[in-house]
Amino acid sequence: MKFEIGTLLSDLTSKQKKNEAIQHSLKMRKAYSADNYEAFFKLYKKAPNMTPYLVDIFIEKIRLKALKMISKSYTAGLELSYIHKVLAFDSKSDLIEFINKFGGKLSEDCKWLNCRDSYAGFVTAVAKIKKKPE
Repeated sequence: MKFEIGTLLSDLTSKQKKNEAIQHSLKMRKAYSADNYEAFFKLYKKAPNMTPYLVDIFIEKIRLKALKMISKSYTAGLELSYIHKVLAFDSKSDLIEFINKFGGKLSEDCKWLNCRDSYAGFVTAVAKIKKKPE
């Protein structure tokens, strides 16, 4: 079932719009819409109530799109410690597993993402996710 987010937002009462959790969700939506993954994941880490569980439904897609953007922006490598922090992975091993799953390329010591060599894999993975039926 698809719904129009604009319609949903316009149906909110002024009291609902003042709710802290709703304000937080709107900030997350704004960050996501602007492809500001750093802001999105900062908000994700501080999300109130059950929000993280809802976001977990589509977190893989968001992280993958972020890695695609990162690998396009950085022509050389990028430290995994930075990516781990920015994309809010639970552990470095989870990050490495994620990168490998989607065709990313790591340095031999598994401390760097080889952005140039990873980009094509991430592009392919994002395209496959977009084609999945909802």
